[in-house]
Formats: sequence, structure tokens, C-alpha cells
Amino acid sequence: MSAKITILFVQLPIPRLKITVEDHNIPVAALYLQAYLREQELAQRCEFRLLDPFLQNYGADEVILREIRAIAPDVICFSLFCWNVERSLYMAEQVKLQSPAPLIFAGGPEVTPDNELLRHSAIDAYVYGEGELTLQRLLESYLATGRVATDVLGTLRFDGAWHIQPPQTRAIDINAVRSAYLQGLVPPGRWQEMYIETMRGCPFACRFCYYNKQCGDTRFLQQEAVLDLVRHALAHDYSGLFLLDPSFNIRPDLETLLRKIAALNPERKLKIATELRADMVDEHLAQLLADAGMYEVELGLQSIHRDTMRQIGRTQSLKKFLRGARAMLAQGIETKVDLIVGLPGDDLDKFKASARWVKREGLDGYLQVFCLSVLPGTHFRAHASELGLNYSPLPPYYLLSSPGWTPETIQEAFAWAEDYFDMAFEPDIDDECSLTPVLEGRLQEIVAGTPAQPPVYPRHAASLTKWHFSELEREDDLLRLLPILQQFTHNNPQSTYFVYLELTRPIAIDALIDFYAAAASLRQRFIDRDLGVLTPDETPIFHYRLDILLREKSRKNFPEQYLIALQEHFYVEWFA
Repeated sequence: MSAKITILFVQLPIPRLKITVEDHNIPVAALYLQAYLREQELAQRCEFRLLDPFLQNYGADEVILREIRAIAPDVICFSLFCWNVERSLYMAEQVKLQSPAPLIFAGGPEVTPDNELLRHSAIDAYVYGEGELTLQRLLESYLATGRVATDVLGTLRFDGAWHIQPPQTRAIDINAVRSAYLQGLVPPGRWQEMYIETMRGCPFACRFCYYNKQCGDTRFLQQEAVLDLVRHALAHDYSGLFLLDPSFNIRPDLETLLRKIAALNPERKLKIATELRADMVDEHLAQLLADAGMYEVELGLQSIHRDTMRQIGRTQSLKKFLRGARAMLAQGIETKVDLIVGLPGDDLDKFKASARWVKREGLDGYLQVFCLSVLPGTHFRAHASELGLNYSPLPPYYLLSSPGWTPETIQEAFAWAEDYFDMAFEPDIDDECSLTPVLEGRLQEIVAGTPAQPPVYPRHAASLTKWHFSELEREDDLLRLLPILQQFTHNNPQSTYFVYLELTRPIAIDALIDFYAAAASLRQRFIDRDLGVLTPDETPIFHYRLDILLREKSRKNFPEQYLIALQEHFYVEWFA
């Protein structure tokens, strides 16, 4: 193959209930891969592209597919995370229907040999572990032969049966690759935060985590390379620098690096965030972190019980953890302490004891409580049967029950924690539903219509389309509007959206319920399972919501008993 090929990188966003003008779906993996591949010989025959971030992050399924087809890439590379793996596989399947169909590669945390979701023939090769060398070999074979090599280390294929190659054990020199930011690969002004790694690998082996799967030895970015990135962030007015390291403070040269960052960032204009080990922090190090501009750290406490810690593969001194957390708090650093519900060795009473300890010690200001996810590629996934871990086979793979936990006690743990800490661990859905438009110009966000003038189905719908149907008086009005929504949901099965029905007179509640069910597929998506852990309903739906709008001037048309019954099934909002 002699012609130049186009390689398109796609990373679909976390599904959200609320669109904002800010997005945090920064395609870090694609940027790292591009930075590496552009310095290889094959780059002379390749054009590397990122999918338009605006369309990627806000576009409905068909909008994204139309953009991909317009680009007509030869190769598409999807980054798979638990929040986008199902949608990405759907997109890959749809793209494969076109002719000629591109090659499709996929990598990311979701790619492990034990992930049953990957039994998908639309993907020509999965890349697991560190992706640079493996993707390079796949592209080199394609450029040389026009086909995908089947013997590349670190790849998986599924064509009715699994074909698994041994992992790629050779690790790249992360200091030999010039950063994507310094190469000018990141669109200027697109994001307010820089996301970088200052290390690869992790010396710890927490059994719920897959960070270090198929990863080489722990390697650190040299000081001057880190400082170059800090200088770049300051020169280009980035407000934040997020260090993607699992344990930032294990660097052997940490104190020297922090002093040099502080010299570059004396007014702490650049706010830095990361994850680190609190038990390795003392008052002196906390001062250095603050001087460098560290404003937020995530601390994985998970549980205070030693037997639980042993079962999850962690060693941690509570005394040292508390010392480090308090030292950072004293320096004004936000400490996000994590607790996990559902850990092997824990139960409801033990979780409550951990929570009470956190509150008693004053560490609950930025508390985060998660449900245990039995992630593919982790020790817990490999040993789920012997540990008695019953978990959802679909992302985010939440624990359903175990010897120490029942579905009821898992839900009780969250309900108790929300009450005990007086905070919510899920978004306020009512607050996130609004007819106020956020996007302007490139995508339509609100689609309005009436029975007399139903809206034309917009071909440029946003991923979170808000349908506003007004002046509804009778069941027939719903029937006129139903086909429009059905067409949208058929063409965009992975999108998230709201429907607002503005009633001027009572419409039978059964008819409204039937409309809700008929307008969309009620099959759960990632966002439903993610938020559903906090809901006693076994099959909550969050990706699609129907609200009722009533005008004050029409209040006299609605009997009180009708309003009471209506509010049992729908959120009702009065407006002027």
C-alpha cells in the first residue's frame, strides 16, 4: 500500500444529564499515541486526526456517525472506557456498514482478555496494555500489506472465537517522546485544563484497580520534561494541570521537582490536582505541595479496617494517613477522601465505622463514596467466583451482592451516608433539567413544536436534545408527536435527552405513561446503571426523562386530584 492513509481517533464522552459549555472529555490517550506515532517512520504515510471535539462531545449518535463518514478515514481508533464502551461498539458496528468500511482498532482500560463485552466482530483488533508499540506494529503491517497482522503482541481479536496474543512486554521510553502539547497537537484554547502523566506504571497492586494491568515497570518523566509542560501551561493560560498519576508522591525526586514548580508558579496561578498516598505525606511535604500550586488531591482511604485492607491488597497506616491528610488540609489543599461500599471483608457496619472515622477526624469536606466496581482485568474480576462477588456484567460493573453485602445493604449504605454527611452522591436530576439553552450556533439543543405544527426532525440534533411540545390538550396530540420522537430514538439509541410536555388541559395519565414508554427504548444505558445503584427501583431510567410543564394561567383547568395523581408519575413544573 503506497497511498497516504487517514487515521481518526475517537473518544466518546461520559453521558451526562446536563450539558455545560465546559467539557472534560480530553482525548489524552489519542494525544499520547499521536505524539509517539508522529516520530516514527510510518508518519510519512499517515494523516492523524482527532474527531472534532465539539461534535464528539455534544453530538447525537447520528451526528457523530455522519461526521465520521464525511471524513472517510482508512482507520478508526476508539478509546474504550467503562462509560463509553457500549456506545463506541455501537458506533463501530454502524461504521462497518458503509462501503468501503474502515479498519477499526480499539484500546483503553476496557480492553482486557476477560471482558466479555468485547465479543464484537466490528473491531478488527483490540489493543491491550500500553498502546504505542502495539498500534505502531498494526499500522506498519497494514501499510505494508493492506491487511491487519494477526500475530502482533498485545492484541485481541474476536471472529466467533477469541484470538489472544501475549502481552507486549517491551515498554517505551516515555522520555523519548515529545509531549503532544509541545508538538502543538492540542487545539489551543479548547480546554482549560492540561492532562499529563508524569509516570507510567504503579508499584501497588490494589485488587479493585486495573491501572497497572499489562504495564511495564514504573517509569518517571524527567524533571525538565515535567517543567517544560508546566511552562507550557502557564504560557498558554491553562487554569489547571491535572496529573494523571496513580500515586504522584512516589517519585524519588519529588521534593526537588516541587521546589522547581513553585519557582515557576510563585503566585499559584496554575492550580494542580492529582492522586497521591496520604500516608507518605508529612507537614514538610504538604508545604511543598501547596507552594507548587497543588489545590486538590484524591486520597484512596476505601476502608479503615485492617482485614479489609488485606483482602483488597493495600497496606496503609491510619495514623500516617491522618497525619498526611491533616497536613494538606492545613495548607488549604482540598482532600477528596474516597470510601468504597461493597469491599470484600467489609459489611454495612464496617462501612459505617469507616464513615464515622472520616467525619470524626474532620476529613469529610470533600468526601466521595463509590460502589465497588468489579472491573475487567482486575484481581477481583479474576477471582469473583471464589470471593462470592456477584456483579453486573455491564458497565460500570457494580457489585450486586457478596458474602458481606446484599442489594438492600448496598442501597442502605448510600442512603445512610447521604443522611449522615448531609450530601448527595448523585446529581440533583431536577436541578439538571432545564429548558435554558446552553449550546449556541453549531448544534440545536431545544426542539419545540405543537400538535398543529410538529417540529421537523432536526438533522443537527445535540446529544442532549430537549424536546418541548406545547399546547397539548388531548391524547390525539400525543399521537401526532410520537413518531418524531420514535424516529429520533431509533436513530440515536445511545443518546441522552429530555421531553417536556406542556399541557393546557388534563390528558389521561395512562396515555401519558404509554407515551413515555412508546417514545423510546427503555433498555438501560451506562448512565442508568451508574446512577441506579442509589435507587431502590431495580430498573431506573435516567437517559430519557419526561417532565410535565403547566402554566399558572391554566391552573384552573386541572383538578387537584388530577395533579396529585400526575405528580405520582412525573415531575411537574409550574411556570408563568
